[in-house]
Amino acid sequence: MRLASAWIMTAAGAAVMAFVGTTLKRVPSPQLQADTAGIAEVVPAADQAPAFPPQPRDDQVTYLKELVDELREENQKLGTVDDQVAALRQDLADQRAERQYEAEEEAAHQDAVLQVLDMLRHDEDTLATGDTDGVAADLAYAEALLTGNALYEVQAARDALSREDLYPAREHLATAIALGSSAQ
Repeated sequence: MRLASAWIMTAAGAAVMAFVGTTLKRVPSPQLQADTAGIAEVVPAADQAPAFPPQPRDDQVTYLKELVDELREENQKLGTVDDQVAALRQDLADQRAERQYEAEEEAAHQDAVLQVLDMLRHDEDTLATGDTDGVAADLAYAEALLTGNALYEVQAARDALSREDLYPAREHLATAIALGSSAQ
């Protein structure tokens, strides 16, 4: 029976073999011999395989060290690039989240403005009947949400309401509603 000799190859062992140019040597199989008692003894033939792979020459060692150093530097550069890519991805994710938040805020503001416009329509109808209960509070709330000319009209309606002049208050409310609706 023949046993094959094998090395456990590592990356360093493979590099050594590639640069040294070693060849695999056959190890003869143990031979069975019978003694006088008829018991078989295993007598190994002379071991021809070295215990360790042959040592490379100095220039090959230097080359391999340089190669290892270059690979380490390259690995560090790749690590830096990887960190930069991760930072860019995080920045992009932050920008997307900020845009989404702004879009949600704008949508919430638009909904609030629509509700204020509906409230102002109701207040205009309330003023048409001569009732002023709650209208001043609604106008103060509308001032917080409206901008531009619609805001000025709400302020003018509030001033007219404070003077108990209902017709100009209704006119200013109608104008504020028209301006607020056109801004939507």
